[in-house]
Amino acid sequence: MVVVYLAFIGNIIHELDTLKIKKWKSSLFQLEYNFDSIYSLSVNSDTDSWGYSDETLKKSLPDMDIIKHDSPIQGKIDLIIYVLDIPLQDNYFSRIIDNNRILITYYQIKEILQQENIPLENYLIKLIYTYVLLFKGKRGNNLSMEDEEEMAHDAHRGCIFDMCGVKNEIVYSCISPIVCDSCKSSLIKKNVSGYNVSIVNKELKRLKKDYYYRMLDFLKKHPILSLSLSGMVALLLNVLANLLCSAIGI
Repeated sequence: MVVVYLAFIGNIIHELDTLKIKKWKSSLFQLEYNFDSIYSLSVNSDTDSWGYSDETLKKSLPDMDIIKHDSPIQGKIDLIIYVLDIPLQDNYFSRIIDNNRILITYYQIKEILQQENIPLENYLIKLIYTYVLLFKGKRGNNLSMEDEEEMAHDAHRGCIFDMCGVKNEIVYSCISPIVCDSCKSSLIKKNVSGYNVSIVNKELKRLKKDYYYRMLDFLKKHPILSLSLSGMVALLLNVLANLLCSAIGI
């Protein structure tokens, strides 16, 4: 079981459904967090477009010792994931920095997800699976950006390893995403079992839109059916109203 600690930096925590994060269970990883311990970033941006370089964030973010001091965690932590809302180096939406420390930002992503009515937590959870699988492929050794870039592919297949060079493409891998066949083969070569990949694909199916928006999407895709149902409901209500009027003698 891979132990993943979520460290929240800044105000992004207030826009997430922390209950959904608390309830999320996986056979591959265990989530640790302290929603009462929110860290702040005390440094200025140092790259183009107000971005923050890996080197700056390495020095500024809380390390393993600080996190263990601030949180009631017993035992080891395999991965630390910092959840932020700032532009990262090269405008990536996630990056591996060092010693299995990972950055995930909602910068520009939050608005894209909200526009498509996709829960913000889906994005975070699917990326957790991405890095857990990479970690398993390294047999617990330190991850690097090269590991991530080796697995990423340009074509968007709804896969958690989609590169998403155009950020809007992130929506395709935030609703019931998968580990595509090509990535499954690559992971198996890295000694990640096919069974574990199958478990991931099964668990990822739980990443959906809220029920209301799923129904709305269905009706948009089937407008004729939508109109037919609306007509039938209107007719049924009219019949019921007439029957009610007759029953009370109006």
